Amino acid sequence: MNLIELVTHWNYSDILIICAIIFFIYVLGVWHVDDTKFDLRCIIIEDRTGKVSLHKLGQVSALFVSSIIIWYETVNGRLTDWLFTGYMISWAGTSLAKRWIDKSTTPPTI
Repeated sequence: MNLIELVTHWNYSDILIICAIIFFIYVLGVWHVDDTKFDLRCIIIEDRTGKVSLHKLGQVSALFVSSIIIWYETVNGRLTDWLFTGYMISWAGTSLAKRWIDKSTTPPTI
């Protein structure tokens, strides 16, 4: 299936979602360039160190990928309880994993 065939099979909800995503990205870009305190780098950079945080990058990636999967399955009428539960675990699980890793790497107190 080429791009022309794909676009001709879109319905109004697909076009509306794509327009909303483009608008959201535009607004984020305008806020990022503006002189306000909003900085998109805070999404992936650790506040304390100023370096890229593996935890934050993993959480943003999990949220993005799992949201696309949920949207696709919902549009095609195949969303199940198990899939939604997996969606919730995928992005919330990164926070639990970070807590578990931080807890296991802290030295014991005497």
